[in-house]
Amino acid sequence: MYVDQDQSLGTLHGLQNKLLLRDDKNRRRRLFLPEAQVSYSKITEHPVRVSVSVAKDMATKLHVLDVDTMLGRLVDNGSLHGKLFLAYIHALTSFCLPDPLTGKTGTEQALSILSSAAVRSFSQLSESDADLLVKIARLTPKRNYYPVHLQDMQEITWDNNLSFLSQRGEFVKIVSTLLNQANTTRILYPEVKFELPDIDVGSWFLHSRDLIRSSTFKVDSFGAEQHATSHDICYASRDRDQSSQRAQDVYSLSKLVFSGLNTRHWPALDTGYLWKAMSGLSVVYAPHDGLRLSKLKYDSSFITKSDIHSNEVDYMNDKNFVLQHWPALHQFLARRQDASDNRLTFMVWLATMGWGHSIDTAVLQSLALMLTTHTVAQVAFPASLTATVSPIVGCVPTSNGLTGNHSRTCPEAQPDRRG
Repeated sequence: MYVDQDQSLGTLHGLQNKLLLRDDKNRRRRLFLPEAQVSYSKITEHPVRVSVSVAKDMATKLHVLDVDTMLGRLVDNGSLHGKLFLAYIHALTSFCLPDPLTGKTGTEQALSILSSAAVRSFSQLSESDADLLVKIARLTPKRNYYPVHLQDMQEITWDNNLSFLSQRGEFVKIVSTLLNQANTTRILYPEVKFELPDIDVGSWFLHSRDLIRSSTFKVDSFGAEQHATSHDICYASRDRDQSSQRAQDVYSLSKLVFSGLNTRHWPALDTGYLWKAMSGLSVVYAPHDGLRLSKLKYDSSFITKSDIHSNEVDYMNDKNFVLQHWPALHQFLARRQDASDNRLTFMVWLATMGWGHSIDTAVLQSLALMLTTHTVAQVAFPASLTATVSPIVGCVPTSNGLTGNHSRTCPEAQPDRRG
């Protein structure tokens, strides 16, 4: 046999230390694969670069494999150790596309070898076999709870020098099966003195759960068979109760602002409704007093109950906030250019107010129409509204007021006579 001018094998991509021979008729090819200290690292042109460190002054085991292009495989010498080493190299050199020779990815070919009857029919494991199995098991990343006492999250330890395609959860499962088999039958071989290693994968529960969840992205015989529904439970999604009245109110308010609609979703306010709602307030601020429009944005405190809310948040969440700053809100929304620049922020704030149910949705609709409808935005305030007013004292002078009594009344029949 001669050194083949074409050293491409069609598998084991990224392996640096190998030699291909061919016969003089170019019908047979043979692969020489040394076994020593294996190292790997990521490179740009391939997911991983695998090297076997062959020392000049030390004897090196050499695996001789025939290239079977008919069945698409590398034929080893039949020993357990040779099969385990070949499976390990296949796993390290895995790529996202199937290898041209085998028709499988590197991990799939490695799993095929490890799960074959030729591997499962061993009589006993040597120490070198056990060491190889440990290396194969370590390709599976560790999974542990984080924090351990809460068990709410998990921490995964990946090998940064190895492609994630090689770090499959099935490796540790197959290795554990082989080690358990060796541990069960070792009573028949009292001459074996070394202890079988323990495989540390972290939490077996998290590992089993990953096999089930990732089975969706795998094919049959290589992980898809791990799929199971016995552990499924019904989750309460965050978007439940979408048909509730609160959800419909929020949707209607948001659509009104976002789409710029000028139609009413709720009936128009009755005559005198706003004044009646304001009549219990001690003060209504003038357009230029008391409101910072930058505060009109979403805050989760508007719809949650908490003892740590600030006074400012509690105040903005109160239904009186909108009524007390009605002139300022009207003036801001009437400036269509300024309001349009903050349309989305205002929409989210308005929807949050609607979800809170502390303010009548018809009142919030009136605010939205100030932005979307010219006729509503053109309603002008009295020119004398330059200072704060006290609706609690009324809006129309009484005869008693002329004699020194400053109490006032505001009949609902005269809602527009505000002073």
